[in-house]
Amino acid sequence: MPTFPDVNPFVDNNWYGLGTDNQNQNTSTLRLDHQFSQKDQVFFRYTHGTNVDLVYNNGINGNTWPSTTDGFFNVYAPTGHTDDGVVSWTHTYSPTFFGETLFTYSRDYHIEGPGSGIQNIASQLGLPNPFNAAQPPPIVDIGLPNFNYECGCFLNIARAKVWDWHENLTKTIGRHTLQFGGTIQYEHDYTLPDQQYTSGYEDFGTLATSLYDTHNAPGSYNPTPNTGSDAANFYLGVASYLAYANRQAYLNYVSEKALYFQDNFRVNPRLTLNLGVRWEYNSPANLSDKSLTGFDYNTHAVVLQTSIDNLVRLGDVVPQIAADYAALGVKYETPAQAGVPANLVHPNYHDFSPRLGFAYRLTEGQHYSVLRGGYGRYYYPDSLRLWNGDNQFSVPVSGTLQNDPNLGGVLSPDGNLNYLLRSVPTIIAGQNSQNAISLDQAVGIAPGKGYVAWLDPHSPSSHADMWNLTYEKEIATSTALSLKYVGTHGANMPQYYSINDAPSDFAWMVNTGQAPIPGYLEQPYDQVLGQVQQYRKTGWSNDNSFQVELQHQYSKAYAFQVFYVFSNAFRAAGDGWRADYVWSPNVFLPGMLPSDYQKADRYLNYQRDTSIPKHSVKWNWVGDLPFGRGKRFGGNAHGFLNALIGGWQFAGDGAWYSRYFNLPTGNYGDFNGVQVYDKKNSVLDCRSGQCVAGSLWWNGYIAANKVNQSPNGVYGLPSNYTPFQTPLIPVPANYNQIDPNQDPLFAYYGSNSVCVNLASKTYQTLTANSPCLATGGTLGYQLTGAEIGLPWPKNIWNPQSSNKHFPGPNEWNMDASLFKEFSIGERARLRFNMDFFNVFNRPGTTMPSSSGIITKQVSDNLPRVMQMTLRLSW
Repeated sequence: MPTFPDVNPFVDNNWYGLGTDNQNQNTSTLRLDHQFSQKDQVFFRYTHGTNVDLVYNNGINGNTWPSTTDGFFNVYAPTGHTDDGVVSWTHTYSPTFFGETLFTYSRDYHIEGPGSGIQNIASQLGLPNPFNAAQPPPIVDIGLPNFNYECGCFLNIARAKVWDWHENLTKTIGRHTLQFGGTIQYEHDYTLPDQQYTSGYEDFGTLATSLYDTHNAPGSYNPTPNTGSDAANFYLGVASYLAYANRQAYLNYVSEKALYFQDNFRVNPRLTLNLGVRWEYNSPANLSDKSLTGFDYNTHAVVLQTSIDNLVRLGDVVPQIAADYAALGVKYETPAQAGVPANLVHPNYHDFSPRLGFAYRLTEGQHYSVLRGGYGRYYYPDSLRLWNGDNQFSVPVSGTLQNDPNLGGVLSPDGNLNYLLRSVPTIIAGQNSQNAISLDQAVGIAPGKGYVAWLDPHSPSSHADMWNLTYEKEIATSTALSLKYVGTHGANMPQYYSINDAPSDFAWMVNTGQAPIPGYLEQPYDQVLGQVQQYRKTGWSNDNSFQVELQHQYSKAYAFQVFYVFSNAFRAAGDGWRADYVWSPNVFLPGMLPSDYQKADRYLNYQRDTSIPKHSVKWNWVGDLPFGRGKRFGGNAHGFLNALIGGWQFAGDGAWYSRYFNLPTGNYGDFNGVQVYDKKNSVLDCRSGQCVAGSLWWNGYIAANKVNQSPNGVYGLPSNYTPFQTPLIPVPANYNQIDPNQDPLFAYYGSNSVCVNLASKTYQTLTANSPCLATGGTLGYQLTGAEIGLPWPKNIWNPQSSNKHFPGPNEWNMDASLFKEFSIGERARLRFNMDFFNVFNRPGTTMPSSSGIITKQVSDNLPRVMQMTLRLSW
């Protein structure tokens, strides 16, 4: 039932409720220790854990749509379980030689799934599901502006089995302690990537109840304005249908092997040196079913480990989609023909990493000081998620099955648009729609549409170099001060190089002096395929941080730790398909991008990592409350009273950190500089028609006709408010009084429109007298937007582009706990905890929007949560 029955749900939300997150976590552990002799000791540990999470009122992309009562839609249910086993054998060979043999086995299962679990909801509703996918199908455009039926997430499953063997040996020879050994690891991964719309997608925005406009020009089939209702279409069951083809699981079998040697050399009582080296081998991707796809840059051919027929049998490829790609002219070849290994990636056998360190006691006595330092290189294996997130859509896997007569062409019975506007529906959702899509209804496979993402066959191992220098001084009993410098450099980090993108019309015309042509013909590398992107190891990162730490070890009934960190973290790449692409120069204007790949990468991507605060302070503490026997209060308490009031402890932790906001990149007008107001101005933002209170943090772009102007303006802005940057054609302050018929620029205010002179390959901002606005146009001139079609972090209109991050509002939060342990006899103990998350219930401060406003409509921190637990041990 609606919580606001007087609100029309076709206009605004009429139901508000809690978006609960129910978690159930269980962990069971068994450990056995046994000493067979003075030289042999063994322990065994087994742990089983489960996690079930139900997140209600949760749609895809964070939409807070109400969940349905049957649990099918808008419920997100990440679930998993783990099993870990460890066997350790420690053997003493002699007083100066001992070793540990460690064997571990773990298996992990995790599913990002819907609340309905694994079941075919589409078939239960009578909706098409050609792939028999086990997740609810999205049902959208049902007439309610703030609600859709969705599955809560794209189904994905990760299942892993890992075997580890470690041999660690230690031998002491005089002042040398030698440590050496090795590791062998085998890992079997089953990874089902995001199954995007495999269960179907039903869209009721079909115009089925709209009226046909009898004033249409010949060949036009448009509806009469303000007629029809998506809710009525939903009621009648008139929808369009589609489903995406997704590949099945990656069965990745990889291994790790390592050998190490280190000499801890005690030079003298004050100085110890650590001298070591480690060899590692991390095998590249290796799919057991040979279903990985690659690409041959020289021949423009897709590289397949196995045949198309076998990929069809595995469920990775739809026959019709593969046939359509073949008819289009897509070429295939084997790894041998491409000159790459059978698993498509060359291994790296020569990864050696030094490990060097020292410790030097500077002073003696009660409050001594120590200087420590070190350097090491650390290799790490690839993240499967970073490259399969795009590879899963690569030719010949990806494709769309669709039944939407409104699109015209082969999908429409008469070949014309908006067929459902003009006809009696023959398919009614839930009644006779189960076969509305079949596996032979692939659409959209045309020149410039097929996507290719492949692994660079010559990918070096990613690694990080780390070095540090620490000064530690005991400044009082049980209290130490440390000053630390830490530097890191990441190398061979993954990113994508996109080599076949069609430029925007603006970039095409300025680069070539030609009018736009079909996009696939503008692609610089291949005109059959679409985007072609290589996953390569060319990224890097740098971080220099300084830390000051004050620590008091537990004594006199309290302990604490507080430290401040100053960090300058910069990176280019490392986040796979999520960011940090390198694009080919053809999508930019002449001279915009360096022609050298490394310089282009640096120019595009090397920037501050805003996820790592520049300034941060963290603290934690634990202390005994002064109650009970021998304490300040109740010092003479005995028996039950002492058991009740004594022994309580209070602990907590907190963090304060700085933040940055990014400058928007969608405006190309005059740059007026960034001014940070620091919440000095309270504003009321009424641009949406609903006034929302907020604070002005910086001078983001707000159109001049909205600056302290009615109606629907932003009130409380400084009288001299000047945005940091505007569009090329900014909205004037008197926009609401302009007669559209008298101002030729009226339709272009607020845009980045330009007029391009094709012959000279130049452009000018659009003006009222521009040749592009002449009646009938002007030969040789083209009107277009100045956008280049990509997220452009450093545009030529912004002189502060190299400083694209500016200080945002700082944030802090703190948690606290009150706890006590009760003795029950001699063998049992009962621990009681009362935990307070966000103990002060601080709403916090959200980051400013692109308009520069910090809204007060939502909080940055979660509200205070109190959690009470009892733990019995015996």
